[in-house]
Amino acid sequence: MFFVLTGKICDLIYFLFFTVGRFFGWQPNIIETVLVKTFRALHRDTACFYIRESLKINPLPFEAWTQLISSTLSRNKLEATIKDSKNALESHPNQPFLYLALGIALNQKNKFENAIENLKKGKNLVFNNSFLESDFNQQIGDSYYGIKKSKIAFDYYEMSLALNPENINLLNNYSYY
Repeated sequence: MFFVLTGKICDLIYFLFFTVGRFFGWQPNIIETVLVKTFRALHRDTACFYIRESLKINPLPFEAWTQLISSTLSRNKLEATIKDSKNALESHPNQPFLYLALGIALNQKNKFENAIENLKKGKNLVFNNSFLESDFNQQIGDSYYGIKKSKIAFDYYEMSLALNPENINLLNNYSYY
């Protein structure tokens, strides 16, 4: 169930956390940290809910899709990312970001074959953006590595590094392989 946190509800939750925290001997800064993280998570979930509702009415604003998918992916809500990306692709089939987000989520769910298919579609839509193309190559490499095709994976990692030699994430991961 989603709800908007009003001032009174926030005050009540804040009071309860502090009362319980003091009872258990928690430091005030720890209580503040827990509260801030809790409120941010509730706010993001509520915001995602309302963005989804608005996109049901009008699925055309690409910026709304980007915000929604970025939020779900950054919080590791993989099922939501997959579903939202597929829904966004219905109205925006030529946007590479949607294929990249879908591919990343599928890789995280170990659905490597499906990830490869979507990542290759998205990569074909990238023009004049070496960083984005590098990200696609890295994810495709991760997919192939996941299905134990190391030679192909390493080829994609090398293509990725050729486009973005300072990709710290890839350099770190590639060094372990």
